[in-house]
Amino acid sequence: IARAPLDGSFAEPDVVTATGVHPFVVAIGGDDVYWTFRGTDDLGGVTVLAGGEAAEKLATGHAAPSGLAVDSTGVYWQDSDGSVHMLPQGAGEPTELGPAEGVKGLVFAGEVRLDATHVYWTGAGADSCMAPSCLCAGDPCPGNIWRAAKPDGARELFAAGDWLGVRGLAVDGEAVYWTTSDHRLMR
Repeated sequence: IARAPLDGSFAEPDVVTATGVHPFVVAIGGDDVYWTFRGTDDLGGVTVLAGGEAAEKLATGHAAPSGLAVDSTGVYWQDSDGSVHMLPQGAGEPTELGPAEGVKGLVFAGEVRLDATHVYWTGAGADSCMAPSCLCAGDPCPGNIWRAAKPDGARELFAAGDWLGVRGLAVDGEAVYWTTSDHRLMR
């Protein structure tokens, strides 16, 4: 993991820590840096560098976690099978907020975002798809956005459509926004 000051006054980025295995997504929570790492089979997971100290693995047994979001209640991520997990801040065990949507490995680049009351995530589309043909053949695929009340509410379908998959996801105080594989910005 590397960092550089916002004022651009660096010759080279500062290496904060060596991650060991394949780092994928990074998020900031307070003074802590979190990242997902990919492994073979179920060796991937989530790691935290707390306050610049030694890195600590928070969760393992997740082959290829992607989307990652952090707030004062917990750390949230999406696994390669579409399931979404939450680890409470401070201590505890991860809980599953959303069950798997398909076969492990078919959901590749999921997005996870938070607002004050809910966690939102992408699912079942061209970039996170239950059918292999969606990934390779360019077939139309539905895209879904799911949500659950924080910290551990039940999953509910928030939005679904024929937009070929959700690529980017953002949440503000008024709405949820997403980009689509067929070149649209939605809300």
